[in-house]
Amino acid sequence: MLPQFAAAAGIGIVWWLLAPGGRVGTSEDYIAVAEAPAATDAWFAVLCAGAGAVTAMVWVATRHDPPDRRSVVALVSVLLGGLLAASLAVFVGAVLDGSTSPPATDAGVDRIRLDSVAGAVLWPLAAAVVVLADTGRDLLAGALAAQYRHIRARRTRT
Repeated sequence: MLPQFAAAAGIGIVWWLLAPGGRVGTSEDYIAVAEAPAATDAWFAVLCAGAGAVTAMVWVATRHDPPDRRSVVALVSVLLGGLLAASLAVFVGAVLDGSTSPPATDAGVDRIRLDSVAGAVLWPLAAAVVVLADTGRDLLAGALAAQYRHIRARRTRT
């Protein structure tokens, strides 16, 4: 989970740099003030979905054993770590912006904040989709191999 937290700090920095209200994106030259909260949430959602997919691909690539109880525990830690990492990314973005609380007025986009929790959920959701796709591939390959062995055994008996 430590690499996820390092990635979360990077996601928070990139989010702060790219989202409206952050370091680079201001309401005057980036997007209309009314659309800024949605754009901020969208940037965060895209970054978290990408980080979740990369996290899961690394987990799948480093898993060597067939699925067992340890791999289930590791998967749960990847998913929970994704939620914690997304929360850390929001915190890093807010700290870099100079505020850990929402702005007093919404007259302009002068602070970065996350209005939708859905973006934070995308990190573990993307990780789960990648892991389930890999598990499905393994199960399908195992079923096809068993079927092949069964057909081959029947042919050698006759």
